[in-house]
Amino acid sequence: RTAEAIARFGYGPNDTGSSASQMAILSVRIQALRDHLNANPRDKHNKRNLILMVNKRRRHMKYLRRTDYEKYREVMVGLGLH
Repeated sequence: RTAEAIARFGYGPNDTGSSASQMAILSVRIQALRDHLNANPRDKHNKRNLILMVNKRRRHMKYLRRTDYEKYREVMVGLGLH
């Protein structure tokens, strides 16, 4: 699923560093971790990791919105975040 996200939102097939790719990768990881935490609600360590990933994605979103608004809108609609 990560490779699909990179192919869909990245600037190239090997683009893993751009903010758009990072947002997509983090969204895939957040979704997987959210599913895990629903099955294992007492897993406090991974709950902390989920919070850290959400905040990192939020910072990437803020940067992308400031620098390339069109790409930001495309990624937000594609990920279903907005």
